[in-house]
Amino acid sequence: MDQKVVRSPLALLTGVVFRISVAIFIYIIFSLPGTVQASITLDEANKVKLFGDVRFRLERDDRTNSGGTDQDRERLRVRARVGVSAQPDPHWSGRIRLSTQSTSLNSPHTTFGTADTSKNGNFGLDQAYVAYKPTDPFTLVMGKTAINFWQQNEVFWDTDINPEALAVVYDAGVVTLNAAYVIVAEGSWADDVTITTYQAVHKGKAGDLKYAVALGGASTSKDENIGRDTNGNGISDVFGFQSDSNWIASTQVKGGQWRAGLDMLGGNADTEDSAYVLQGRYKLSDKSGLRLYYYHVEAFSLPGDGTFSQDNFPNPGNTGVSNFEGFRLQYDYKISKNTALDIRYYDMERIEPTGTLSATASDALINDQDRNRIQLNINVKF
Repeated sequence: MDQKVVRSPLALLTGVVFRISVAIFIYIIFSLPGTVQASITLDEANKVKLFGDVRFRLERDDRTNSGGTDQDRERLRVRARVGVSAQPDPHWSGRIRLSTQSTSLNSPHTTFGTADTSKNGNFGLDQAYVAYKPTDPFTLVMGKTAINFWQQNEVFWDTDINPEALAVVYDAGVVTLNAAYVIVAEGSWADDVTITTYQAVHKGKAGDLKYAVALGGASTSKDENIGRDTNGNGISDVFGFQSDSNWIASTQVKGGQWRAGLDMLGGNADTEDSAYVLQGRYKLSDKSGLRLYYYHVEAFSLPGDGTFSQDNFPNPGNTGVSNFEGFRLQYDYKISKNTALDIRYYDMERIEPTGTLSATASDALINDQDRNRIQLNINVKF
């Protein structure tokens, strides 16, 4: 590991001021009454509903970049989503949702900046799908939809990414089977770039304990001649996939006020192809709780080499992130039925300098020596 650079007094003072501001802001929020209602019914038959949410985010990042230089930033961000769902009969349903959008594949949050009016036009299609349930065990989903994959975190797949896919769920009671065929890039007259996901999930009880066990994976099409972008580059080169086959095994145990989980992940790259995530959660009261996660995510251990993974651990590539280890500490507080607040602290270090990796590095691989982030989120739903 590279040695961390000591922060300057000015950077430390700025961080203290930021944290005090966060504390004052939290106090004000806790003092406000919560009067948010659930989804709004638009017809008398209760078949069409309006729903949505708004998130306000306050965050500060500190990093030592690959050249050893200390840097920091503070920013305010917002995410807004609104949608309509309909179920005309027991077998058919559909949903449309619009969302703010940024330049990142993995995040719909936009950064405050009044003079930058161009970002205010970045509001587009987030979800649009039709679901068909011919019988109780089966559900077929067609369109732009959340990936049908049980997960304890967003390392395998970021839930902000709603892929264009065909998906099926079979609920056999003792086990649930999920599968999806995702179009990553449309190849037109050439082949598409695709990801096929699959998973089996079993949930049960053992005395006072509840548990879940899941085994799944993803298969990614990988052909250096798949499609071309506007510059004549192969689409697979643009995404930089080194693993075209990935797997994930997960287990979770819940008892009383606590929850513990483990995820093991891997790929078929020649090097740096394994990952694991440990987590523990404890419910302090009906309104509050604590979470602690530890991550070890090697460069080529995830689908798309981390391109589709979470971006809460910061990465300058505007994608998901891999090639790091670190922890996340989180405090959750429920202000009212549909209003929640959380405070998160992220601390990460890169595993390998990208220049030392034998395989081609993708945008998801972090090359900063270390980073940390403090984040406040306020979520309001209707």
